[in-house]
Amino acid sequence: MIKIVYFDFDGVLTLEGHACHEICGYLEPIAKIPADKIEPVFHNVAKQLLTNGKRYQDYVDAMNNELGTKLTAQDILNAVEKSKLNEKTIDVIHILKDNQIRVGILTDNNIERLEMIRRHPDFSFLSLIIGSSEVGCTKDNCQNIFEEALKQAKVKPEEVLFIDNNEKCLEIPKKMGFITYWHDESKNNVEDLKRFLHNYNLL
Repeated sequence: MIKIVYFDFDGVLTLEGHACHEICGYLEPIAKIPADKIEPVFHNVAKQLLTNGKRYQDYVDAMNNELGTKLTAQDILNAVEKSKLNEKTIDVIHILKDNQIRVGILTDNNIERLEMIRRHPDFSFLSLIIGSSEVGCTKDNCQNIFEEALKQAKVKPEEVLFIDNNEKCLEIPKKMGFITYWHDESKNNVEDLKRFLHNYNLL
């Protein structure tokens, strides 16, 4: 029996699977340089932030030196907040909540983005939000983040359904005994997801 459903964030609860690309697009007019120039520098910073627990403020000066820009940490935070949410999958988490099913988020994300998620009215009611930057481990190469998800939810692996748009991130939990579902972000077929949930008597 499934006792909790964990959703990945980017590409499942948002429409953009690679948040870095979207964020750099928002920064382009502020930085006054093309997004594709910002992206490799920002990507390197974003990758480090996934597990080291630091903040944009710790990197913004180095970014500006490399890019020749005058970005502030607040500029980056404002861009991050503009991520386009996937209203279809968010509707699903509200249905699960109404059906008394526990719902959480299990995501590779930095501290500040996790804070934004926790403040957002669509997610503030969620049972648990587990983030890589707080665990020090990403979903694709370490099972610690999944062990933390089990520990905080007080459940066994077979009592968890985990939904992710990256098949590689489903390999470790599947081996641990989680029930997993791959969400194809390019199709965003939420009806298929609903059928899957219905088969487990969750909808």
